[in-house]
Amino acid sequence: MRLINRTAAVIKPRQPYVDWANSFQGAAGVVSLEEVRSNATALLIPEFDCPADGRDFLEENFTLIFDNQLAAWSADGKTWPKNRDLDLFRQWFDLEVHELVYDVAEEPIEIED
Repeated sequence: MRLINRTAAVIKPRQPYVDWANSFQGAAGVVSLEEVRSNATALLIPEFDCPADGRDFLEENFTLIFDNQLAAWSADGKTWPKNRDLDLFRQWFDLEVHELVYDVAEEPIEIED
């Protein structure tokens, strides 16, 4: 087990995101808040000494994160909210920042393009 020089961030959807996702999924594709929060996106971000700095980094990069979360449900940008600003991002997602990140796998990390 090795401590790595990254901070972990977890992006947890809130109800407005789920409402948006369900608005075009059809009856068979309806998901619950519990489902999407239990399988939240984890990101490796630069190493920070305190969670507040990690949150600042996430908010500075919210556009990339927001677009990635929307694309997970719809590749059609026409279905995305028109005004994707930081306030909307905060309404749609909770952010968790974890300072200690360990790599317990023996295999090297593979990066996909």
